[in-house]
Amino acid sequence: MNPPCDLKVRFFKPPDDLAGCFSVVYRADLVVEEDGRIEDVLLPEWTNIRIFRGTYPIASLPDGEVSGDARLVATGPTTHGTMFSLGTTRMWGVGLFPEGLARLTDLHADHVANTICDAEESPAHASIAGLADHVLSCEPDDDCESEAIFQFFRERLKPVRHLEQIRQIHRALLAEQSANAGHLADEAGLGRRHLERLGKRYFGFTPKALLRRQRFVRTLSTFVLQRPVLWTAAMDSDYYDQAQFTREFREFMDMTPQQFAAMPHPIQDVFMVERAKLWGSPAQALDLPD
Repeated sequence: MNPPCDLKVRFFKPPDDLAGCFSVVYRADLVVEEDGRIEDVLLPEWTNIRIFRGTYPIASLPDGEVSGDARLVATGPTTHGTMFSLGTTRMWGVGLFPEGLARLTDLHADHVANTICDAEESPAHASIAGLADHVLSCEPDDDCESEAIFQFFRERLKPVRHLEQIRQIHRALLAEQSANAGHLADEAGLGRRHLERLGKRYFGFTPKALLRRQRFVRTLSTFVLQRPVLWTAAMDSDYYDQAQFTREFREFMDMTPQQFAAMPHPIQDVFMVERAKLWGSPAQALDLPD
């Protein structure tokens, strides 16, 4: 049972010169009573970087974990839920679209897919390892910390050879016509092999896996925002039947839909509701690129 907690979240619009790079930038102040920790699970998402001033997270994915001593945590992109626990802390979150991953870091999406790590200790994350020092040099102040984040990435902005193709694939992922890899290739205006190569390099996964993730996150978001709706009512029309959805739920979240519904979600529910109000989208995987 999670102890009582209070979460306050503020979202920040990226500056125009960094438009298209970020799925989200936010500050969250979490207070957990009795010096306790709350537990929750994150949905599959794009690459995320989180900076902590206070308690540090304990979290795991199939290919990595952090054990409570990391102030700069990098995840994904992911097709799995991220289980975590967290105590009282001030946290900054930076979500990177595939375009942002390419333009602002040296990361290869397929090399870090479904991983979580201490970004200050990971050689693969050397291009972002200085972000915590940059942000935590400020006193706790929204304006100073948010500008530190944007300036850090502004100084790393670089041209990308396949930028327009990345944007085409991202738009196509959210198009209703993209029901399978062939439709996705047609929508993106790319050949199948080219789509496969760019998908892995910049998005982390094959086109088929990306489309399955989109379908799953659409369903899970509908369920969270429309509770107490039944899973059958929330289920995306691209699923053949409930059995297929249940199998994919286990694959993505390592639990059943019923187990997820029975869990308290003191972090995830607040974020999804607030995101939907302010951004029009409850989850990063459903955000349209600029």
